[in-house]
Amino acid sequence: MKATMTILVLLFSLVLVSPLGAAEKANYPAPRFPSYLKPPKSIDDIMPFARAAVRQTGGRTPLGLAEKGTAALIVTEVGADPMVMQAIKRAYEERGIKIYVVSEHELLGVNKEDALKAIRSSRWYTGEQGYMEVRHWLDDLFIDAEVPKKWLKERRPDLYNAIYAKGDDAPQKERELAKQFGGPTVAEAMIKYLDQHADIKAVFWRRGGRPRTARLLAA
Repeated sequence: MKATMTILVLLFSLVLVSPLGAAEKANYPAPRFPSYLKPPKSIDDIMPFARAAVRQTGGRTPLGLAEKGTAALIVTEVGADPMVMQAIKRAYEERGIKIYVVSEHELLGVNKEDALKAIRSSRWYTGEQGYMEVRHWLDDLFIDAEVPKKWLKERRPDLYNAIYAKGDDAPQKERELAKQFGGPTVAEAMIKYLDQHADIKAVFWRRGGRPRTARLLAA
């Protein structure tokens, strides 16, 4: 009986291992940019996607929740593509919705070039440096950021240097300006803007309408 069970276990193991071994030997093509994705040349190229976006009532940023006959505000990041935002605006207007599109730097009264320079000096990374996401957690979500930073530096100096070395090279003025975007300072400016535009019934800002965003505007 034991011998039979041993044989069955060995056979089962071979069944599991064989596909894995085959997968390891497979030759996959090198990663490359999808050929079917082409940069839009005009607003008309974007409109089909913009119309779909302003009708979406679910997901992380449901632009379709704005109702016909009302007004909505979209607060964009400094680097938002103007042509895309124009397409979104037109799509909303087709639905009978008045739309205000305002950038964060406009709300703060900051020159766009200065804003972009400040943001890029501290947010130079892309998705390729996935470990950089932890910087947001350390800098923004702790009451005293120096405590977790000290902890990380002592235990993983290599990771600490990878996260902070380059951003810390930026001038202090640019780093301070970059901190103004996407947080409480913009929220305060938005509240003032909303007080001046009482017709606005929906606000779209940041990514996903998370509770922290709502709390910033409710303050």
